[in-house]
Order: sequence, then structure tokens, then C-alpha cells
Amino acid sequence: MANYVSNKIICTKEILEDFFIDYYPFSTKEKYNKPYITFNKIVGVDSISDYEDKFGTSIYYGWGFTYNLVEDGLYEIKFATKWFYPIIAIIKSLEKFKNDIKWYAVEDNMIYVSKFTYNNNEICEEVLSLENEEFYKFDEQYHNSNSDNIDDFDNGEVCVWEYIKNKQLKWVRVENINLKDKYYEKYSGNY
Repeated sequence: MANYVSNKIICTKEILEDFFIDYYPFSTKEKYNKPYITFNKIVGVDSISDYEDKFGTSIYYGWGFTYNLVEDGLYEIKFATKWFYPIIAIIKSLEKFKNDIKWYAVEDNMIYVSKFTYNNNEICEEVLSLENEEFYKFDEQYHNSNSDNIDDFDNGEVCVWEYIKNKQLKWVRVENINLKDKYYEKYSGNY
């Protein structure tokens, strides 16, 4: 179990606007001027606390969240969750949006990055090991060249997101895995 999990989603503008941007994060009766990023609409709950009560971890807002246009009309959403992968939101979003979304997650110990996609009518997890000399060199160079622009939270996760932009990295598919068993069932009640 990590202290925090950094998440990055790549999706269409429609998915971002219709399902992640939420002007009613705490109650369907109270609209906020600035939106939050939530899983509420994806899983059909009325508030952030409902999601956390039913499914475990939710977005940790202490460091904020971002969403930006990245390329080819796709958007990148970044946020952190406390302790665990938000696996129910990951599963529901991939079931709903299929190939129009990719979800990445990395624990703060940065041992590996998970990439969740929809492929051949199933949700797939691929992992990229970060415990290698190539990543360590990239990490050192990245931090040396960006040291003035990195805050405590960005210290690891921004470097990881920059590293995975490399198309030549070797992602390894996790075979025959039940994601709920791996990321949800074993964590239930451990909050």
C-alpha cells in the first residue's frame, strides 16, 4: 500500500466534460463555481463521499488536479488518490468508453506504472517497471534540469509521466488477472 497513487487519464474532450468535470461534487443540490474532477458520474453516485463509502479511495484534492489538451484533440487529466488505485472507477470508465480512454497509475514508491486499456473486448493491465538503470538515469537528468520548477508532490510523478512518453518502452501485459481481486477486494476494510 502506497501513501499516494498518481493517476493520469488520456481521454476525449466529451468524456472529460461529460463524466469527469463535476460542478456538483459534494451534493447534486449544491453547484460550485469551479468544477472538481470526480468519479461520481462514471459510477452513478451523488457525491465524493458516496464514492469513497462504496468503493474505497477517492481523489485526494490536497494537491489539486489538472486537465489539459495534449494532442490530437485528447485531454490529459492528472490527480492523486490516497493509498490505493481507484480500481472501480478505472473498470467502469473502461467498460463505458472502451478505446476512447487510457488510465495510468503509479504508487509513490515508483516501482512500476500500470496502464489500463480496453483491448479485444476486455480490460487489460500492462505494467512498466521503473526499477532499471534507464529510468534512474532519466530521473536524475530530469530532476537536475527541472529542480527549480518541481514541488514536493511533482517530485516523482511528473518525471514518470515524461518518461512514459517514450514509445519504445517495454510494457508487459498482466495475464489472467481479476482487477477487483488484485486492487479492490484485498483492500476492502483497510481504510
